[in-house]
Amino acid sequence: MAQKEYTTKRRYHHLTREKRAQIEILLQLKLSKSQIAREVGIARSTLYNELARGSVKQLGRELKPYIRYFGDTGQSVYEKRRKNSHTPKKLIKAGAFVRFAVKQVLIEKLSPDTICGSAKRNGDFQETVCTKTLYNYVQQGLLKVRNIDLVLCQEKVQVKNDLAPM
Repeated sequence: MAQKEYTTKRRYHHLTREKRAQIEILLQLKLSKSQIAREVGIARSTLYNELARGSVKQLGRELKPYIRYFGDTGQSVYEKRRKNSHTPKKLIKAGAFVRFAVKQVLIEKLSPDTICGSAKRNGDFQETVCTKTLYNYVQQGLLKVRNIDLVLCQEKVQVKNDLAPM
């Protein structure tokens, strides 16, 4: 199978603010939906989804309602939904356990793995986080604990192998 000598267009990406503005202008020019989709470079179903997302009902002359698409409305709805699409961190739900874990690491010098294992074994807390999540919180700087506070997670100095080529 021969490789292509060019890069192909990336598929399935989100609409940008500029593309939404382009859709709005093309709708005002009364082009068909298929022509608009071709012009913008998106699938027709994507266009219909975007029209549903960014359309608002307005009152015209004589208070007669009509539906109009606004790119800014579509963008704001997209951003709002995108913001709410992520799952919240368990840091809030399992706050008691996380505070306990921070104390254990700083005072008792225990590893997060030991703390998670003993807490799950004893059933001390209703909500806990797994070991990997605890390490991720340390890496992200969400806890008072730093890598230097962890016994086995301190940064190791890498030794370069200085062998000369023969």
